Amino acid sequence: MPLRAIAKGIKNDEIQVIAAAGDAGTVVFYDGIGWTTYDFGPDVDFKAISIRDNGSVVALGMKAAGSVMWTASLTDFEWSETYSGDVLRDVCFSPALNRFIAVGDNGRILTSVSGDSWADLTPSVAEGANLKSVFSNSDEVVIVGDAGKIIYYSDEGGWKVVSGTGITENLLHVSGK
Repeated sequence: MPLRAIAKGIKNDEIQVIAAAGDAGTVVFYDGIGWTTYDFGPDVDFKAISIRDNGSVVALGMKAAGSVMWTASLTDFEWSETYSGDVLRDVCFSPALNRFIAVGDNGRILTSVSGDSWADLTPSVAEGANLKSVFSNSDEVVIVGDAGKIIYYSDEGGWKVVSGTGITENLLHVSGK
């Protein structure tokens, strides 16, 4: 069972929670005491998982028909499927937007405050781009994708394409602090 995505968060203002997700529908959580495994079935390969400090968890997976997201609360771990559709590649909680943000093929950018329902946010600068990864901190959002595409968001400037980098290779992951 290869695990490919890891997230960490805070539960009850004190316990650090760690989540990991991977192939064959596996999600595991560490709650400060022990590990718990959740099985979503062998037809799901998880690509990303994210935890919001208020206790919402979003797990993004792929099925044959496309992407699927599940949401749970760190208090009860009752999972519910909240999205099924276009191919999405990554999800993270964005303090800059105060919501989860998911990115994927054809410039698709979705947002959700709690992970329960998703809205299309796709700005014109993202249309047609295959987006692979998203990172956010309290001030900005950075999204990367195929052919060196870098999209940047800040409160002051809105959504912009970062140009002049000379990068033409596919960018698969973005991270920061």
